[in-house]
Amino acid sequence: ETVDELVQTARTAAAPGTTAALRERLARTYGDDWTRVSARIAADAAMAEPLSSTCEVTVAEVLHAIEEEAATTLTDVLLRRTGAGSTGHPGAVAVQATVDVIAPRLGWDGARLARERAALDRVYPLPR
Repeated sequence: ETVDELVQTARTAAAPGTTAALRERLARTYGDDWTRVSARIAADAAMAEPLSSTCEVTVAEVLHAIEEEAATTLTDVLLRRTGAGSTGHPGAVAVQATVDVIAPRLGWDGARLARERAALDRVYPLPR
């Protein structure tokens, strides 16, 4: 199946809680695994929530990154696994939403969280 065929399949699929545009983006980002991400959304509508009003990456994608793709750092989740930060800083709200999802699941304490934020700031510091 070509990428175009995969995207067309995703756009026309019945996947509760998703839109054709979201399914297309998931297919382009995750390939055949788009169905695994959309299954999270079908099971829990809150998984479709974007990280912020300016970052369309969903909570389901963040969970997929840590649970299925073995992401263990904030930078890995935002830059490589979801692409939330691939075109620039995803914004403070999206970063905090990501932290809220992954920190408790990965058992991060305050020191680890500070290291994760510092690593992200080294990639692209927020304008002050």
